[in-house]
Amino acid sequence: MQWDAEASATLNGQLRLFAGFLHSARIYDAWVQDCPLHYTSPNAPTKYDVPGILLLSILAGHNRYVHITALRCDGVSPDVLKMKKIISEDAMRRGLGRIASVAGETWLK
Repeated sequence: MQWDAEASATLNGQLRLFAGFLHSARIYDAWVQDCPLHYTSPNAPTKYDVPGILLLSILAGHNRYVHITALRCDGVSPDVLKMKKIISEDAMRRGLGRIASVAGETWLK
């Protein structure tokens, strides 16, 4: 990892460094691709949006869906985690609700 003095700052401190580790170790992409969430609508969040906001929210210390709203003004983190946008807490709930319990447990383990 190298420090980039020209890069934008994120609200979540060292997220860029941690995301760099996840990407270089190929952990993040594999985790997202294994996510058992599938959308067919062109208006739906991307495959990276739901797991990405889940990870971002956990790293920010959130313990309730409503706290996701605090992340909506962060313009840097979505790009770092290959997300198109930060989705709302309602979209997050609906996305996670679409994942079957057994498949979700297997994915997270």
